[in-house]
Amino acid sequence: MKTNEFGLTRRDELALDASKLYFSGLSQQEVAERLHVGRPTISKLLTHAKNRGFVHVEIRDPRENDRWLAERLREKYALSGVHIVAPLGLGPSDLRRALGRRAWAVLVEVLTPGDSLGAMWSETVHEMADACEQTSLSDISVVQLRGSFGDDLNAHRMRQAHEKLAVALNVI
Repeated sequence: MKTNEFGLTRRDELALDASKLYFSGLSQQEVAERLHVGRPTISKLLTHAKNRGFVHVEIRDPRENDRWLAERLREKYALSGVHIVAPLGLGPSDLRRALGRRAWAVLVEVLTPGDSLGAMWSETVHEMADACEQTSLSDISVVQLRGSFGDDLNAHRMRQAHEKLAVALNVI
């Protein structure tokens, strides 16, 4: 595949152009018209740009920065820190997904080389493992805190979560 002096393919360049136009406020249809391609192509180009790391979307929810609430919780329960999540949706799986994502973000901030991470099976830990991405952290050990899971499905899911965490933390 032919690349330019920046190591970008023609598809990369088109994905970057589509992303810049789309995130400047144009609709996918408007971007498609400007770039002379179909609207479904724009959707694919935006996904390509995200997958290549050209686009990072960050949403800052003020509900998750409620300092008054965080301080009250910290004081009441004698906590060293509080992280608030505002899940998208109302169901328990939405809450677990939001908690898992936030837990991964916190872990990446607090872990240092030589640390051990103890993990016990839960649906939230599984969501955290699904949210994890490769980090530059190294020399982190992941320790399973519970020896038996009762049924094969939970044992399999915990092994999957453990492996995802280990890969993201450069353990294996």
